[in-house]
Amino acid sequence: MEDQTLSINRRSLLILLLGFFWLLVWHHFSQLDGRFFQPSLNGIKGLVWYEIGDYTRAADAYRAHLRAASLNLLEMGDVTAARQQAERALTGNPRDVDALLDLAELSIEGGQLEQAQGYLARVLDVRVDHYDALLLSAVAHARAKRYGEAVNALNRALRHGLIENRPTSFLWMLRVTGELTDLPKQERPACMLAYAHRYLRIFDESHARVAKSWAAQAIRAGDHADDAYVTLGVIDDKEGDQEKALDEFQKALEVNPGNIYARTTAARLYSERGDLTSEYQMLKGAYEHAPTDGYVVSAYSHLLSEKLADYRQALTVAQAAVDRDPDNPELLSAAAYLYKFMGDHARALEYYKQTVAQDPTNAEAHEMIAHILGFALGKQDEAIEVYHTALALDPSRSGIYTGLGSLYSYKGDVRQAITFYELAFQHGAQTTGDMLSLCSIYFKAGEFQKTADCTNRVLALNPNDLGAAKIRSFAVQNLPAAKAS
Repeated sequence: MEDQTLSINRRSLLILLLGFFWLLVWHHFSQLDGRFFQPSLNGIKGLVWYEIGDYTRAADAYRAHLRAASLNLLEMGDVTAARQQAERALTGNPRDVDALLDLAELSIEGGQLEQAQGYLARVLDVRVDHYDALLLSAVAHARAKRYGEAVNALNRALRHGLIENRPTSFLWMLRVTGELTDLPKQERPACMLAYAHRYLRIFDESHARVAKSWAAQAIRAGDHADDAYVTLGVIDDKEGDQEKALDEFQKALEVNPGNIYARTTAARLYSERGDLTSEYQMLKGAYEHAPTDGYVVSAYSHLLSEKLADYRQALTVAQAAVDRDPDNPELLSAAAYLYKFMGDHARALEYYKQTVAQDPTNAEAHEMIAHILGFALGKQDEAIEVYHTALALDPSRSGIYTGLGSLYSYKGDVRQAITFYELAFQHGAQTTGDMLSLCSIYFKAGEFQKTADCTNRVLALNPNDLGAAKIRSFAVQNLPAAKAS
């Protein structure tokens, strides 16, 4: 009897252990990004190698999956055809970003790392801080053992909180992480590996622990210790410990007062706490160390204008940055915004047009040009044309739809106006002003039930909106039930 009880207890313990193990496995896989799960034999191999920690083989297996599943010449691995296609594209447009990125990847694959950096520099001339270009630049620098430059490239990319657009960019980062890990122990670049795992943490939270470990090694070894502290601070912030994160950023600044990432990220945390003085000090210091960095100039001038209402100083900062780097589209755009805000529409239009000349794919600049043309200069037809250009570049921007809706309403084309305002709300528009404009257009179109429903939504958000109440009253009077009574 005693042996039977012992056997039952062992089985129960085994079941509990298996259940616990299953929960751990389920939790791990549930927080992995979908990119790790690909429906093919190579995709399964990639996941297995990734879980083992062999990132080089994992990247190769995922790339084999991509070759079989894609119609893109580069992704298919057709090197000759991909190169010819990219070179033809550059003949027609020397600033074609996708073609330049294709050639950069082909150069990295062929070991022509300086040539790759040349192509990537051309991308960054067109699109400052282009995420994929910076990732690939980090890969090329790392393969050339220029680890400081690789870390700088990743700093510039990661500060924007974006992810890459090209699956091959991710695979290059995964592969280079494996290559660096496979180096002899004494040759492994600790800070670069901390950054590589910090990047991978975006898609798999388990890399946070690994990134912290490499960062601690980098600090002990004096390997870009300030950037290693930044990695610790960023992960602490992601894990919800803002106080500890700020402490790590302060340590980074003690090592290197010019660490821009430490300053700008600390400024964001101070902003979230409502500590305007500390936020100002951090951004002012960042600007003093990097007066032509568009990211810094935009953040600092925004603080000056939007939080301190010092519009003239904000414009002085932005204009000084443009004077130092007149072909930088990010700086031009920041200055243009302030000129527009202060009513100098001619200068704003000039700068936005220069922005577009440097970066023809900048949908926001096209949108701002259209807004100035249509609403400040009265050139509605020209504005509509530019809005449609912006829409083709980025159909997710709600402001393009509201701009078109407003202009079509002004021109008396209520059907088009309704179409674009409705699309605006499908793409994230949410202000009661835009909603009330749509209500008014419904009323003009004789769609009284839609008018009543629309104004009800406005009044639910703002019960004291007299304009909405008035329009609703007129709409209700025109409903069939109201007429019958």
